[in-house]
Amino acid sequence: MSPKRDAEKWTRRPADHDMPLTYLVNRAGPKGHSPCIILSGDVVGGYVHFIRGRSVKCPDNECAHCDNNTERRWRGYLVVADARSRELSLLELTAAAMRPIDTYFRKHRTLRGALLETKRVPEKANGRLYSLITESAINVDSFPAVPSVKSLLRKLWCLPSVASDNGEVERKIRLHDDDQDICSA
Repeated sequence: MSPKRDAEKWTRRPADHDMPLTYLVNRAGPKGHSPCIILSGDVVGGYVHFIRGRSVKCPDNECAHCDNNTERRWRGYLVVADARSRELSLLELTAAAMRPIDTYFRKHRTLRGALLETKRVPEKANGRLYSLITESAINVDSFPAVPSVKSLLRKLWCLPSVASDNGEVERKIRLHDDDQDICSA
């Protein structure tokens, strides 16, 4: 005889898919980003559209936003810690800021532990973003392990938690963000 199941289901915490993204997206303001320590090994990037003040991943094929001539731009992301406050965030970079970062990565084979600072020229919200990346004397072992940037971006853009082999289903999920509230946010 099996034990009687409780009609009410109680849990200590919500499921991972119900929990909000805990890393704030750190977009460069008119002055750029303040100095930060890179905790990711490398940049994860892709093309996005900006729809109603939010970035939406472009699926690269059969994209409704591309069909509507919505501008598509490359953005790169990595997890960083503010050099002063140690607050963690998901930093967003533009293509213009990538050359020094790519050069640093080629030399050191990782970005983890580097000190990154960006600035905009001119100091306007849409000024070109430039980056300065140098080796840091800060020991990154004192910082917590960071999750995969791809998993954070999937959560941010309401994509499936793992990439599937069924491209048609993924395409429909990505295109579902039309003018409804994006990912219930």
